[in-house]
Amino acid sequence: DAHDPTLFERRVDAMFRLLVEPPVSLFTVDAQRRVMENVEGELYTGLGYYELWMESVRRLLIERQVLTADEIEGRFAEVEERLTREYHVRHEQG
Repeated sequence: DAHDPTLFERRVDAMFRLLVEPPVSLFTVDAQRRVMENVEGELYTGLGYYELWMESVRRLLIERQVLTADEIEGRFAEVEERLTREYHVRHEQG
């Protein structure tokens, strides 16, 4: 099912490459594959391909003690709050 990658897909791919390739080399493709294969059934089937990549990166960042789950969730909350504010500002002006 070939298609032009979405912005999200391109960003996930770029982030993954930055984390896997030198000079960072935080984890390997094999480690990412191992983690992807261990994602629980319902979560695994409920995620899209690149969402599954993101979940595996999240788990590897925690596994490698780069970030904690709370740090990741906190950052997601900050981004969600900012995007919600920006959305409301744009739609109140228009």
